[in-house]
Amino acid sequence: MNQFSKILTEDSTTVLLALVAFTLLFLTIRSNRKPSKKVPPGPRFSWPILGNLPSLDPKAPFKTFNKLAVKYGSVYRLQFGSFPVVVLNDYESVRQAFLIQAEEFDDRPRLLVLEMLMPDRGLIRAHSNLAQRVRRRFSLSAFRDLGMGKSRLEEQIADEIQRLCDVISAHEGKEFSPFRLLDMVACNVVCCIVFGHGFDYDDPKLMRILNFLEQIFIEASFTGLANFVPWMRYLPFSGFQKVKRFILQTMMFHKEMIKIARDNYTRGDPRTFIDMYFDNQEKIHQENPDIAEWFDEDDLISCIGDLLLPEQRRRPQH
Repeated sequence: MNQFSKILTEDSTTVLLALVAFTLLFLTIRSNRKPSKKVPPGPRFSWPILGNLPSLDPKAPFKTFNKLAVKYGSVYRLQFGSFPVVVLNDYESVRQAFLIQAEEFDDRPRLLVLEMLMPDRGLIRAHSNLAQRVRRRFSLSAFRDLGMGKSRLEEQIADEIQRLCDVISAHEGKEFSPFRLLDMVACNVVCCIVFGHGFDYDDPKLMRILNFLEQIFIEASFTGLANFVPWMRYLPFSGFQKVKRFILQTMMFHKEMIKIARDNYTRGDPRTFIDMYFDNQEKIHQENPDIAEWFDEDDLISCIGDLLLPEQRRRPQH
């Protein structure tokens, strides 16, 4: 009986290994089949499951992109997990795609991490449809009314720069790290547009915003792979749950600020991006009731997040 069990176990292991080997072979062949003539050139070989992701420089992917551009030209294709990707690696290609042929490249990819948290909402993450076109027109109009490209916004920026200079002067020539300080300046300029005011550099609210965004960037360096290899989000070291938690905390903070803005809101007298969004909600319900459901508090929360997130830059880790 023991001998039979041993043989059965060995046979099961052999079958399992053969199945794994066959699956890897199939995926390798499938990943490296001859591409269509309609797609740009690119590397012939890609790894099963991961595609060309292992070939990227983990600390500076742009270096890999530049090397590939020398071989394949300024427009080439890669495989990121199960997603085919086209890389535009020079100014003219980007200009051709997003300015001259803007309508053809108007949509956004459906990335797993963003889809699970707040699907089809906000200025950056939403997909191309009537609601998104209306949202973009409103946003551009709101930014202009709030001083974008005008002297009023220049004055706000000048005030922040003066505060920055005062803080730097207070160090009296001593060495210090400026990265958090620069984040505060950029974040405060956006907060003036969105909330109507900036924050003192030691204000706990400003610290909360920057801490949340910094943690999202730190964890997203690995979690971003889950966008292309979805099963990686289940790995214990993926950081996916941490990113989800930080984003939810950020959204709760934005919700608190929206409540404050709503309590001080006067219809027809908008002073901030949030006030203008409130006014626009009423206009949408009257003029485009079919898309009114897309302009709710969740969408406003996403819009605020999309405006603030780019102000947080990666910094050297000390």
